[in-house]
Amino acid sequence: MSTDDLDSIIKNGIPKETIYFRLLDRNGNLMGENKNYVVSPKTGNSEKINATSIFDTDTANVTISNDINNSVEKVWYFRDHLYPLAKLDIPSVGTDDNKLMRIKQVKVYRPKGLEDLCWPDSLDVETGNVIGGGSFKKVNTTPQVDAKGTYDVFEYDLEADSKGTDSRFQGLTYNRDQLKKIRAIWKFKEGASLPSGTLCEAADTEITFESEGGKEIVKSVTGTKMKVLKGVYDDRFKVTPRSNFKKDSANIEEVIPGHSKSEQKFVEVYNHRYLSNYDANGDLIMSEGEYTETYRFPYEIRPTSFKRSDSYGSGSKLKNIILTVVKADGTTVTKRLMKMIYDIIRMIRISRLQNIWKTETE
Repeated sequence: MSTDDLDSIIKNGIPKETIYFRLLDRNGNLMGENKNYVVSPKTGNSEKINATSIFDTDTANVTISNDINNSVEKVWYFRDHLYPLAKLDIPSVGTDDNKLMRIKQVKVYRPKGLEDLCWPDSLDVETGNVIGGGSFKKVNTTPQVDAKGTYDVFEYDLEADSKGTDSRFQGLTYNRDQLKKIRAIWKFKEGASLPSGTLCEAADTEITFESEGGKEIVKSVTGTKMKVLKGVYDDRFKVTPRSNFKKDSANIEEVIPGHSKSEQKFVEVYNHRYLSNYDANGDLIMSEGEYTETYRFPYEIRPTSFKRSDSYGSGSKLKNIILTVVKADGTTVTKRLMKMIYDIIRMIRISRLQNIWKTETE
């Protein structure tokens, strides 16, 4: 059934249609008819809704860092520990004699103490067949306030649902399939630090379901809980030359006059990502600011260009590396490496080494 059909059942109830059987003779004259057959979609007679919250027992840990919107690692952590607003157990329509229902509205309260620093940006739904989707629109353009706290309201968006081009993601707010979870995708204010060492709790989330014929059923579950761990700035930015390029190293790189070498690793750059529950202090915060490191190459070995490579990882961010090469004659050349994002360890490579013995400099 289309989303418009589902919407009609919710608003108007189960449609009933009479099927006429007519018996005609060979000349088309009516010999008899039967108007006793009435057909309608089969659903159920009960409204089974079970809604609970992970925050009955759990609290989401949030770093004080203001860059958590862009942290790959935090996204995966948040998906399981922060985003779930409610765990649902709503059998699909017709199963366990259940009626057709849909999620009509969700009222999400912001944690107290973080009202201006974080907010639910969007909602999605998990069903028995699809993880992530659903058509909701935020009703309020500015935060709303009542006696319980600051909140945002999301409602089912029939127009957006009807315009979907992939049928798998249409009608996800209905129990056409088993409804299993509602998530809120939270956003945090850029450029602001969250209060450290604080447990911030939101008022209960209110979910309004709508059943056949427009009947509304409201369920409340424990609201979102965030705890901002105590933070300590730990400048662990570190640049380590590779041993084969270090003076007096036992494994110093050998060069052959007149030959060139490519892709030589010569320095490792570390900027450790923050870690939950780091030591006794809480989160380990990424270093910020500018760092200057100086390296000297003999004129016989002249790097001609520089590259960087990333090991797979996430969490820390190093925006730019600018290399200023001071030549033997005192002139300088500045090279900017491309932006680095979300990597625990970086290595800067000399893409080509010229090992040509001559006295003049470039």
